[in-house]
Amino acid sequence: MQNFIQKILLAFALISLHGCLLLNNVVPIPNDKVTMPSDDRAIAIYGVALESDWPYPQFSISLDEYSMEKQAITGNCWRFNRMNASVPKTRTSVQYFAFEVAPGYYTFSPFNAQNQNSYQAQAFHVPAGQISYIGDFIYVGQQSTILRRNHSAIETDLKKIYPNIQSTIKLAESVSVSPPHLFLCAP
Repeated sequence: MQNFIQKILLAFALISLHGCLLLNNVVPIPNDKVTMPSDDRAIAIYGVALESDWPYPQFSISLDEYSMEKQAITGNCWRFNRMNASVPKTRTSVQYFAFEVAPGYYTFSPFNAQNQNSYQAQAFHVPAGQISYIGDFIYVGQQSTILRRNHSAIETDLKKIYPNIQSTIKLAESVSVSPPHLFLCAP
């Protein structure tokens, strides 16, 4: 009987840990469904592309919710708000992704496989009721990603990609922050 109880407790612990990082209050939005956020939500858009060889089938960029007060990402093992966009390793032109998010700040994730040595750690403000363009994250080789934020040059293209948008797309305010750190989920 004791062995059975131990197995039940072990199963419960494994199921609990399996749920680690699964609660995410960020929703990817298909291009034709991007219209206007509700007053208590926001829409964030960013692009992803590669200008150098990437050794894996997919290249991903994640942005994590960031607390300005704590100067850290807000995630933990049970709740972790993050935007994640992936493109095939052959993608050389920028592909854009839209997400419905909780308003606030988002930063380049420390969980990304590549680093962001090429620029200062930044958090991007995504206000409630607004559509914000964060920028284009471009892999340039040597495990480095750069950020391009030429909003005026791509604003017309974004309106074509997202034809049902009912408001202006604003460039997300950027502020320098302490580089975010990973968190570890362990029993």
